[in-house]
Amino acid sequence: GHPNIARALVESALAEGVARQRGETVAALLGGTFAPAVESNQCLFWSPDDVFDRHAERYVADGYRKIKVRIAIGDFAHDLARLGRLRARFGDTIEIAVDANGSWGVAEAVEKLERLAPLGIAYVEQPTVPGDWAAFEAALATAPMPLMLDEGLAGPDDLARLASIGPPAMAHLKVVKLGGPMAVMDAARVLHAASVPFMMGQMNEGALATAMAVHCALAAGPRYAELYGCYGLEDDVGSGLTYENGCAVLAAAPGLGVEVDLSRCTLLWEEKAGSRVTGRRPRSS
Repeated sequence: GHPNIARALVESALAEGVARQRGETVAALLGGTFAPAVESNQCLFWSPDDVFDRHAERYVADGYRKIKVRIAIGDFAHDLARLGRLRARFGDTIEIAVDANGSWGVAEAVEKLERLAPLGIAYVEQPTVPGDWAAFEAALATAPMPLMLDEGLAGPDDLARLASIGPPAMAHLKVVKLGGPMAVMDAARVLHAASVPFMMGQMNEGALATAMAVHCALAAGPRYAELYGCYGLEDDVGSGLTYENGCAVLAAAPGLGVEVDLSRCTLLWEEKAGSRVTGRRPRSS
């Protein structure tokens, strides 16, 4: 009955603690095999064209070969122009996907998916309004590329329905969204059984939570991984997760393979002997 974000926090801490006690990685604890590097995509968020182009150049130079572009924020013709520039600049050396963040109804989705097809889009994430299964299934029936659900996957019932639809539907799994690493592994088993491809992702959470997503990816075996959660982050209490040649890189150490600098954390509150002691609160939350 607790919010998934709270369950994810507690379960992640417990999984990391148990793995450290056993002297193994979280990936091994979850039933996987540790590897020091996991390929990740990168995301081009909405931005002015010069920033968009500069980030694209940087990501490809850094070794990323799977680029996801946020669309459906401004004019669709502008989206098509930016995607066309990406394809013209990098050709087939990169895989391009897009994320519409639930912006379209069924008629609009069908029309826009057809217009995206000539650009060789690998998949479209959350094209229709989350929770509108009829719209998603109608769009999927005529879509010229696979469609991935993200915000539309809120729990086990949604996963079961997506599994019943099957491919070319896809899923985007996140530790925070589903409620912890064990929930991710449960979801992965359901999707594997239905032959539904999925992506293991995160929500720009910093090194600690992103490292958990990396270990879940190692254990769950996704088709795609979105692990850029602390890429370029200058002020992070966690350390040990780096990026090289388009991959998230971790050391083979017990637990998550990352460390936290508690001196950089702000105490909000703590409980001792049943009483709450309030600490210094940040200026904004």
